[in-house]
Amino acid sequence: MKTKEILKKYNIELVYDHAIYFTDKEDTAYGILAEDTNYIIKNIEQLQKIHPKEKIEKDIEENISLLFKNL
Repeated sequence: MKTKEILKKYNIELVYDHAIYFTDKEDTAYGILAEDTNYIIKNIEQLQKIHPKEKIEKDIEENISLLFKNL
């Protein structure tokens, strides 16, 4: 999966290096989890060379779900 595909799938936008904007909710998530998730999404293609694709995608899905719930 590529960065653009993830952004489209979850209706999100990356805000610089530290936040995630949820277009459905028109709200932005900040904090360590948002920053880490932002990093993973931006670097997913490089991370997939080191870690199993399924694990990375599962982590992204879980993180986005947690961020969305806590807005």
